[in-house]
Amino acid sequence: MAPIYGMAVVTTFVSVAVWYAAFRVMAERHRRLAWLMVLTLPLSFAVNAWVKKPLLLAVARAAGVGPLPGAPFWFLAFVLFLSPVTEEAIKVLPLLAGRVRAAVGERGTAFWAGLALGAGFGIGEIWFVARGVARSPELAGYPFWAYTGFLTERVIVVYAHAVMTAVLVTAAAAGRAGRGYLAAVGLHALLNLGALLGGAGLLDRNLAFFWIVLPIGVLTVLFTRMYRESLLGSPPRETVVFHRKPPPAAEEGG
Repeated sequence: MAPIYGMAVVTTFVSVAVWYAAFRVMAERHRRLAWLMVLTLPLSFAVNAWVKKPLLLAVARAAGVGPLPGAPFWFLAFVLFLSPVTEEAIKVLPLLAGRVRAAVGERGTAFWAGLALGAGFGIGEIWFVARGVARSPELAGYPFWAYTGFLTERVIVVYAHAVMTAVLVTAAAAGRAGRGYLAAVGLHALLNLGALLGGAGLLDRNLAFFWIVLPIGVLTVLFTRMYRESLLGSPPRETVVFHRKPPPAAEEGG
């Protein structure tokens, strides 16, 4: 077995532990929504293997475009938005199921449901990326410990997927699904922009490496805001509101 798969096991364990802790400590009565992560685990493979790769190859062959360095601007734009447009749509596919859709009716619930769906997709993506590394002769021959960068990057990306999906699902619960989808796509494109410019030779690779700090900072601000708003959701069912009985004069109309 390629050493990268061992690191994929560690990365999966770390990511699951992080999100388990988040739901246990922060989710309060929405902890039950953590099971939604299971629904999106296989969707990364599906969208990458059956949607993104065929589209990318078809467009590149039709236009006669080769590797990214030297590619025309329109093709770079196509590559930049291919993942955001397809992945942000497929991550919320489970919401088409009535049982899942019914679980995201209120503000706080939508936030945690979105986090679970996005985190599950990101955890599944760990294995799709590991599969690609294992198949690459240039990358597959390193020892296990050399893939610590993979661990760090993937844990961050799982977090990013979770927050971007939470943006979309929270907006959809408020009746603004279109706006939420565009916001998630824009955030996803911002996240990928540094790597794309670095791969195309338009940005110094060191700057491209540190580019991720900007979108993660934006996503963290959004996460904090949505989390605070989730605490303002509907009160627990056990909460009973008592109304004071009106004075006699009020009852008699006097």
